[in-house]
This record gives sequence, structure tokens and C-alpha cells, in this order.
Amino acid sequence: MFIKRLNLKNLLSFKDSAIELGQLNVLIGPNAVGKSNLIEVIGLLQAAPVSIAAAILRGGGVRQWLWLGDSSPTASVNSELILTRGRQVGPLLYTLEFADLNGFAIVHERLAKAASDPGSDGVFLFRSGDGV
Repeated sequence: MFIKRLNLKNLLSFKDSAIELGQLNVLIGPNAVGKSNLIEVIGLLQAAPVSIAAAILRGGGVRQWLWLGDSSPTASVNSELILTRGRQVGPLLYTLEFADLNGFAIVHERLAKAASDPGSDGVFLFRSGDGV
């Protein structure tokens, strides 16, 4: 799998950021600009198929993941992925929105083919609140 693009909102040190990734990426910059936070976000995406909640807990809990610049209790990751092996080869879109609602809560999660509409057969997973 190849991560092509990330859009991050209210997540760790990212208020509203778009990050384009290539085949090889090198993170260079001074301290406290978000290099480690970007790696943490990629680790969160890696944990998505197994347990997002466990990854959030390992990272210090949901309050540690939310951007501290304002009082917004919701963070989101939108990613464009390209699968290079397996039965479903091609571009996918994955969206994760979570909040601190007296603890970690997934507000919205969606995995779909990149060119699909929300109601089409190209949607593999759609979760809103407690419903999947």
C-alpha cells in the first residue's frame, strides 16, 4: 500500500494541513514542527484495521491526539491510498473522524474506492457513530 495524500484537521500539531507523499519521503526540519506527529498519524492509519482505540490509548489518550489550539473536540484524517497488491488494486479513500466525547469515540469512518459515490458499491466500510 502506498499513501499518496493526507489531509489532517485538528490532529496533534496539525490544525489544517495537506501533505502529499511520494515513493520516498524524507522528513527534515527543526524541532517541534510535526515530523514525529506525522509518523504517529501514519501509525494510527496502520492500526485502523485492527484497533484504532488501542493506538489512541498508546499515544496517551484521545486528548493527546486532538489539536490544542482551540476547543474543537473533533479531529479528522482523510487519506488517499493506492493498493498495489491483492484483489482490490487501485486508489482508495479512507476517512476517520474521531472526538473526545467523555472518552474516545469514532464519529465517522469510511473506506471506499476513490471514484465512488457514498451510496455506490465502491464503499467497503461506512461507520457513523455506533452504526456500521
